[in-house]
Amino acid sequence: MTERRNSVIMERELLSLCEATKKAALVAAMDSVSFTGPEVSRCVGLPKKLKDFLVTGNVLVSTTVDKQLSHLRQHKREKIR
Repeated sequence: MTERRNSVIMERELLSLCEATKKAALVAAMDSVSFTGPEVSRCVGLPKKLKDFLVTGNVLVSTTVDKQLSHLRQHKREKIR
């Protein structure tokens, strides 16, 4: 039971992180946003956060993180790509 509970918590945290990054990426794509603005920094910092994030294979599959963040690879700002 605790393993499933931990898995659900991991999923929520990971999805929250992905959602925040997605929102930051949308704002960072606006022409009025600085290349060094906080939104750009949030997107660039995501891989560092994910590196420290302990996630099981099941959680990665259930959250489809790779698909949710694929838009970052084609982002308008080169720094985010």
